[in-house]
Amino acid sequence: MLFNSHLFIFVFLPLVLLGFHLCSRFGGARGATVWLVLASLFFYGCWSLRDLALIVILTLFNYLIGVVQAQAHARTGKGSLRFMWLGLVVDLGVLAYCKYAGFFVDTLASLSRSTWHFAMIALPLGISFYTFQKIAYVVDAYRGRTKGVKFLDFCLFVTFFPQLIAGTINHHAEMIPQFRGLGRRFDAGDLAVGLTIFTFGLAKKLLIADHLGAISDNAFSAVSHGVLPGALDAWLAALAFTVQIYFDFSGYSDMAVGLARMFGLRLPLNFASPLKSHDFSEFWQRWHITLSRFLREYLYASLGGNRIGNARRYFNVWLTMVLSGLWHGAAWTYVIWGALHGAMLVINHGWRSWRKARSGNRGKLAASWWSMPATFLLFALSLVIFRAPTLSAAGGMFAAMAGAGVHTRVESLWLAVLVPTSTALWSVALGLILVFVVPDTMRLLAVTDPVLDGAAVLAPVPAWLSWRPNTAWAALTAVLAIACLFLLDQPVPFIYFQF
Repeated sequence: MLFNSHLFIFVFLPLVLLGFHLCSRFGGARGATVWLVLASLFFYGCWSLRDLALIVILTLFNYLIGVVQAQAHARTGKGSLRFMWLGLVVDLGVLAYCKYAGFFVDTLASLSRSTWHFAMIALPLGISFYTFQKIAYVVDAYRGRTKGVKFLDFCLFVTFFPQLIAGTINHHAEMIPQFRGLGRRFDAGDLAVGLTIFTFGLAKKLLIADHLGAISDNAFSAVSHGVLPGALDAWLAALAFTVQIYFDFSGYSDMAVGLARMFGLRLPLNFASPLKSHDFSEFWQRWHITLSRFLREYLYASLGGNRIGNARRYFNVWLTMVLSGLWHGAAWTYVIWGALHGAMLVINHGWRSWRKARSGNRGKLAASWWSMPATFLLFALSLVIFRAPTLSAAGGMFAAMAGAGVHTRVESLWLAVLVPTSTALWSVALGLILVFVVPDTMRLLAVTDPVLDGAAVLAPVPAWLSWRPNTAWAALTAVLAIACLFLLDQPVPFIYFQF
């Protein structure tokens, strides 16, 4: 049951909202919590009963780890290191088995020239996201930061359906306190804001991302079958995928934020116009923000962070990004993509340090005029590796972009650029305009405080652009919603579902 489907929009969501308000009225916060937990488990069970059993077992296990740690703190004043490692080993072990066992066995078989093979299993949906949430909980339970968490609140924290499948990666300290105030009263303002954000996210997915996906899919499919497209087609495919993955994933995040707001809850910000970044350090502070936060606080800091000298700091940055790449998928393309981003972050930090030392450390360094397009271009090139099914396919796409494919005469290329009649070219150009000119959803609705801690990140927009509960904004939202309805017949899964 996809967010972008008739069943979700016209059946599941209205029934859950109705049941939520009825349970809130007669059962208070506890009744509302029970209803949302049951609705979330039903939502997840619609995908797979096997996966539902797994998430229920892991939820019970991690809650019990938290209980044991609370008891240990009460007795001795500190947590049990043994039980923390037990929680981490189980959570990471399940993730590793489901996601990486086949990859590692096949890699060892290739290196040893053996015939070993691991029968691939279907990856449980959302396991990468909810595993990270539980890992943060287990570590914080050891540190004594999770005292007094009730079982139902923890269940809702793990299973809350808007963020269950593809994030955001929420933190228990920012979500569980909100559950205590669930359903105090019906808030028409929350419903209006939530519907607006949900509709904007749906439009990002259906009207932009899916359309651009057809462009990139055709070119990458051709390369995978040994046919190199022309240079223009190859570049259009790379740029189309860059814009596609942004609107696809940020669209899902918007929809999750909008759905949560309908129930009076605020999720953390996950995107802040990342493609407008001036370097890769800024980029990773604005792209998939909740993943970056988790990696920084629970991986990079555990490796020593920046406390043990520059050389080790740079290595920690690089290793964190390599593991981030592996988190995205069990393939060498993701590992190399992560290693490239790690290298670019190391270069970025080194460049900043050198410039600060050269300028005498006088305040914040001004960005160069070329830094934004250079960062965007490097990110787009790295996504060729991310998108390609194999390293050889990535090499083929790079070769096509360099002019090794069909129809690559210079005069034909320039004619195509100067006389743009290609639908693909117009589509990519329009997508880039939307990225770099139009403010993103959270900035447009910043006056409604749509996300947690968004005020410190979201730059204000002019008053005439800011969202208001008026006829004009209602009409715009309705037009987008109607346009989306025509594209719900064959819903396309979100890209990050596979991670």
